[in-house]
Amino acid sequence: MALWLAVAEAPHYSHAVPSPPRPPAPPRPARPGLAKARPRPFQERTATLVRGVDGAIATALKNADPCTEGAAAKGLDGEDAWFGSTSFLLPVSGSTEHLARWATWAGADVHVRLRALRVALGEASVRAPGPLGTAKCEVRVAPTATGLRIDVDVEAPLLGPGRAGVKSRTGRR
Repeated sequence: MALWLAVAEAPHYSHAVPSPPRPPAPPRPARPGLAKARPRPFQERTATLVRGVDGAIATALKNADPCTEGAAAKGLDGEDAWFGSTSFLLPVSGSTEHLARWATWAGADVHVRLRALRVALGEASVRAPGPLGTAKCEVRVAPTATGLRIDVDVEAPLLGPGRAGVKSRTGRR
């Protein structure tokens, strides 16, 4: 046989290389293990979802005569702010139960609340002595003897040169 078929000694890279020793495991904390989640009892919630016709809502609020009042004053944080309120009277005829149901529906409808909020913020920006910052608003709907009353309370910081005690753009304080 040819000498070139003879088995040569294995090269150095074919030898098994031992892996480095593993570090010891960290000690376990002395506390209880994870608790298994227990099933909760069922929770039931009933919600009334209401959506009015947007065109009818817009027309009703556009034809309503808003009554707005407000003034600039110091807020709880000491900064100048606008505090105001806008009320709408929407004529709706019907019995007391009918008006109470309409008030509940109008209070639950986001479109009614948003339209009233936009009108109230527009009224506040006209009457404020300067530009308004981000407003905090509260909308309430209640039945009255002649229909529905929507009240929107507005609180917004005064920005820019218009501050408390300065005449507004309309000349009123």
